[in-house]
Amino acid sequence: MSHHTLKVRWPDSLCHYTGGLMQGRQYMLSLTWNAPLEAFDEEGNFFEGKGIDGVYFPVHKAMEFLGMTALPTYLATDVIKNPDLAAYTQAYRTHLREHVGRA
Repeated sequence: MSHHTLKVRWPDSLCHYTGGLMQGRQYMLSLTWNAPLEAFDEEGNFFEGKGIDGVYFPVHKAMEFLGMTALPTYLATDVIKNPDLAAYTQAYRTHLREHVGRA
């Protein structure tokens, strides 16, 4: 059984952990929410303008710890109250073509 040791670097007094076993790999979050887009992006709204990647910050950090890098997140909003399956499908295919190379 092999063990993997994390390497610690201290640039400018910041601790950064590297050495995850998934170096060179990418991941993409594909998310659906019933909340409207404004809930994520507008200051003063529920997620305080932090955007969808702010909501999933711990997931992104966990993936970074493993050595992975993020592709842009795909988000479909208002999927129950105002569904538009054709628009979601087209937007998702476009997102995949742009960031993964196929749909």
